[in-house]
Amino acid sequence: MNRVIFTGYLPTDSVMRVAPGGARKLTFDVVLRDSAGVEVPERCFLDREELIKKHEPLLTAGRGVIIEGERTGHQYEDRRTGAKGNWIREVRVTHAEFPNRGGKKEEPEPDAAVATPSQP
Repeated sequence: MNRVIFTGYLPTDSVMRVAPGGARKLTFDVVLRDSAGVEVPERCFLDREELIKKHEPLLTAGRGVIIEGERTGHQYEDRRTGAKGNWIREVRVTHAEFPNRGGKKEEPEPDAAVATPSQP
């Protein structure tokens, strides 16, 4: 087993994919920063239904995440033509944590208690 633990942020929202057999797979990218300061995306996926239900609402663009998982790989195969290509590396997520920072920016609600002074 190739166990990995890393931190990063999500550049885009997660995407649900359905395999031909009907199995669901939630995929997302996590951007990591190496020791030289270069940012590199790492493809991750959730395939256990209980983890998909728990984490899907939290996997939004801009959110920081701590990932624990297993590195996997499979050969790319085009479904239409059957052509095979290079190997694709992914991380099968077994545990994820979301620090209380990051995520989509929400518009602040107008404060009704703050009133503008009226002119006499």
